Amino acid sequence: MDKEKLLSRSRDENIFGDERVRHTKAVSYQWGAIAASLAFIILIIASYFTDIDTRSGKLVFACMLFGQLSYTYWAKRKEATRFSNIVNLLMVGGFFILIIGFIVELIQNG
Repeated sequence: MDKEKLLSRSRDENIFGDERVRHTKAVSYQWGAIAASLAFIILIIASYFTDIDTRSGKLVFACMLFGQLSYTYWAKRKEATRFSNIVNLLMVGGFFILIIGFIVELIQNG
């Protein structure tokens, strides 16, 4: 192989950064998702005992999951199986529809 082909292949393989950086980002996103999930669970439990409105919390939680699933799909779409890609796309689409529903509910109910 000539130098240009090797450089082109290397750029294509490292489009999302090196493996260490990707792993660090993935772990940090996982911890962020865990923290957001715990905050959401606490919000839901507190809403049973108080008059807390959870609609905006549901929207934020759905947006966080939408972002995480979108990133996961985009970063691993080439190396994942077709079935895995279809499942990820369905989940991303489902969360997008859920987010639109939450926004419409917030607008209608003020």
